[in-house]
Amino acid sequence: MTEQFQKIRYMIIAVILLYGGMKMQIPFSVYSEGEPGVVQSRDAVGYGISSDNGTDVRTDKPVLPGESGSGIESVTLMLASDMHYLAPSLTDGGELFQRVVRTGDGKLPERSRELMEELIEAARDIHPAALILAGDLTYNGERQSLLEMAALLQPLQEEGIPVLVIPGNHDINYRYACRFVKDKAYRTENISQAEFKRICSRFGYDEALCACPYSFSYMYDVGGIVRLLFLDVNTQTLPGSLDEQTLTWARTQLEMAAKDGIPVMSVTHQNVLRQSDLFYQGFVISNEEEAAGLLRDGGVHDNFSGHSHICHTTIADGLTDHAVGSMSVAPLPYTVISVQPDGSVETQTCRLETYADEAKERFAQCTGRQLREALENLEIPPETREEMIDFAVETNAAYFAGTPDKDLRKKKGWTLWEKYGKGTFWYFYMNSMMPDVVA
Repeated sequence: MTEQFQKIRYMIIAVILLYGGMKMQIPFSVYSEGEPGVVQSRDAVGYGISSDNGTDVRTDKPVLPGESGSGIESVTLMLASDMHYLAPSLTDGGELFQRVVRTGDGKLPERSRELMEELIEAARDIHPAALILAGDLTYNGERQSLLEMAALLQPLQEEGIPVLVIPGNHDINYRYACRFVKDKAYRTENISQAEFKRICSRFGYDEALCACPYSFSYMYDVGGIVRLLFLDVNTQTLPGSLDEQTLTWARTQLEMAAKDGIPVMSVTHQNVLRQSDLFYQGFVISNEEEAAGLLRDGGVHDNFSGHSHICHTTIADGLTDHAVGSMSVAPLPYTVISVQPDGSVETQTCRLETYADEAKERFAQCTGRQLREALENLEIPPETREEMIDFAVETNAAYFAGTPDKDLRKKKGWTLWEKYGKGTFWYFYMNSMMPDVVA
């Protein structure tokens, strides 16, 4: 098997795994007027952001403008992505729900409300110029979840902190919206594109400098210092792509910003640049070259995205795509962005604290289960297998937290993987964490 063929093979496996919550699909019956169905989750986890000088900045508390290291004229923004809010009324915490959580990717859907409330309190403390939510607002596209999230966010707007949102792939016309009752799942109303606009237009779209008539894209001005270009690539007609009409609209907005001498920062749900050689199909915008070209030609230097949940920042030809992580997965991140008058950005990744230990344990358990399934048919001494699993769990957590182990290949655990697990997906996957490692 050639190296290229093996890479393609593992890329396909990776997509299958990540579209099923880093495991194979989780099937269970979904009942709606007697019609059976299948619900499956599609998740990946992780977060990571680098400062504009290339160094990682990670803390539990932000440094605000005016404090050490910040310019007094800078604008502060808060950003979170992939909240995957599940309305508490949509689960009774029963057998099926517990199984879905246990076999998932480490989310804390049963803590959705508490996590959102903690994020909102953090916004009250920081009082940013805007709180940005970069898509996948809901768990699996439940209309009730979106309504409840909107109700939680509305008081923040009334207190003078604008909330700016775009839809994610989970939010529009998602067919796996359901409610959990004991050992069954029942279909619940999902969200059409028109309904998303009706519920969420108050969060950015209605107050925009210019709103796109073809999608939930808009240009938002922040104090005349920076403009935020929100690009919706999750329309019902062309999900995953930036449609031609929105592209044309966005070019005009970028030309106007350049004429006015105001820098622009963009926000997407899907990644604009590939964050990994292994994980990119289904995670970058389908017409990625057009999208990246639009931003480069328009003078945009920084894009912020979610979706893939993989911690990474990719820089290519003057454009930086900061892929942030899921706020519903350890380490429960949100990002504070300081935009300088010249358009340059400084970022800090902060963490929600109340359920940090629970999220860390959930993530470790889910990763460990996947590893045991992957290694169960290999002839490995039991103690060695556990050592390999512990090493991979730790390595995976560090990668998702944006702090990959630069000495990965020097560790004893890695030598065990080279000896016993070299032909596995997990070996190839851990190799992919290091850009200088060739599988």
